[in-house]
Amino acid sequence: MKNKRFQEYVTQAFVCLSTCQYKEAITCLESALDIDDRDITVWLEKARVLRLLNREEESLECYDNALKIDPSNPVIWYKRGLLLYELNRLKDAIWSYNQALKNNPEYIEALESKNLALSNLEQYDEISYDFCHPTGDDDDYNDTYKDVKTAISVWDHLSEYTGFISNKGSEPKDYKSEWYKDGMDLLNSGRYEDALSCFDSVLDDKKLYEPALFEKGRCHLFLKEYKKAINVFSDVIKINKSHKQALHLKGFAHSQLAEYQYALDCFNTLLSSPHKDEEVLFHKAYVLFHLKQYDECILCCKEIIKKDGKCYSEARDLKNKVLMKCGRYDDIIQSYDRRLSQDRYDTTLWYEKGVFLNKIEKYSEAIDCFNHVIEIDQKDDASYYQKAFALFKMGLYKKALFAIVRAIELYGNDKSYHRLKQKILIKIKNL
Repeated sequence: MKNKRFQEYVTQAFVCLSTCQYKEAITCLESALDIDDRDITVWLEKARVLRLLNREEESLECYDNALKIDPSNPVIWYKRGLLLYELNRLKDAIWSYNQALKNNPEYIEALESKNLALSNLEQYDEISYDFCHPTGDDDDYNDTYKDVKTAISVWDHLSEYTGFISNKGSEPKDYKSEWYKDGMDLLNSGRYEDALSCFDSVLDDKKLYEPALFEKGRCHLFLKEYKKAINVFSDVIKINKSHKQALHLKGFAHSQLAEYQYALDCFNTLLSSPHKDEEVLFHKAYVLFHLKQYDECILCCKEIIKKDGKCYSEARDLKNKVLMKCGRYDDIIQSYDRRLSQDRYDTTLWYEKGVFLNKIEKYSEAIDCFNHVIEIDQKDDASYYQKAFALFKMGLYKKALFAIVRAIELYGNDKSYHRLKQKILIKIKNL
């Protein structure tokens, strides 16, 4: 079934992203696009992950593919512009921002980004802000401060901007809050190095300002500067020992450096409270898996699965992965059977059990599962494909051919269906 398999790939991609397995996430997203290459959300997510892998040109292609589907989408044009700005293709970036503004004239983020690019090109006359000199009124001055800061790239022309402030003779009362706000805007738009500059400007004046320090740590985390992130989060915790997010992200950074015992210490501290955060529990399970403490990992996963919350699917997949690694196949099968005893008509469960049985080469039992699905839903192309695969492995090539032809009739755009059909035909030809 197209939607089921598509969603499986997308879900798995987000599981990989939660543990920074970016290359694996790309593979999952590409598999989803093989099924439906007109899903804009997947194209945008693939573009974002490719940027994290420093594969900017491929990321740009993803935005272009998304625009072929919806050429009037201002968000796609804006994100494309941000990427072009990062590549220092400023004129192309401005053109993309203009397209975003053409489709949404009130898109303030696109307008501000366009102004920033124009200022880098020193095309100040084209910037759509009013550059008046500050008056004696504080509110007027704060508005002017905002406009000039937008017009003159603070990050490239810091001396110009600093001179403007010093000429005033007194700092606006919300000077630091403006830096912090701009840092948050830049962080949320994925411009982490620029955001770091803003947070550092706040911390130059107030070294122990907890919010800016925490966000600085997050920037280092997004930039994969894990040691720096750990140091910053440690400083946050010194200021505020009860800062749970800082401790969580510090543990996460340790796990990315394979410092699993340090990560486990962080997560255990957080989980000592009565109200256990499900995401922390999942990250603890992930660390336990790498420490090869499989029994404890399974217990964590079971606790998450029992709650049936946001990490349910990830925990179930990790639990099955551990059981597979330990060769405890019967435990996995029994888990599926328990859930199926509660709902014999759950086609998703039958399908998942069948896929697992295919993995462990129990092809006859797998075929029984896919037959259950097909009996309930005769248009489930994915089950026909999996059934064909099992029959192919059993050497029943003519039956496999019938099943794969049916899958292609239902959904012919999946390339893996056609590849399996070719393999089957070669085997039949050589009989």
